[in-house]
Amino acid sequence: MTKICNLLPVLFSVFLLVSCSIIADKPDAKKAALTAVQEYCEKNLVKEGVTFKIDKIESSVIQGNEALIKIGVKVITNGKEEKIFASVGCERDKENSWKATTISVQ
Repeated sequence: MTKICNLLPVLFSVFLLVSCSIIADKPDAKKAALTAVQEYCEKNLVKEGVTFKIDKIESSVIQGNEALIKIGVKVITNGKEEKIFASVGCERDKENSWKATTISVQ
């Protein structure tokens, strides 16, 4: 019984460490998705009279090493605002960092 009691703080510490690392992964996936949308919009949307503003993350599903994140983007064309959505697929690579692998805009 004493051995079990002595191990409880260690087990609890390991549990907290694992939990925190899982929670910490989520912002990295979202950051990779936001960066991908920013680069896509700068490359494909910006021209004379057209600007954009990333609105917010509409939804995200992160499971294991894969994530699907939907981001709202406001496109302003000559003062007229329209909202579009970018869906970004992300994967965690061997170095444990998130990379956007696919992007589709609707």
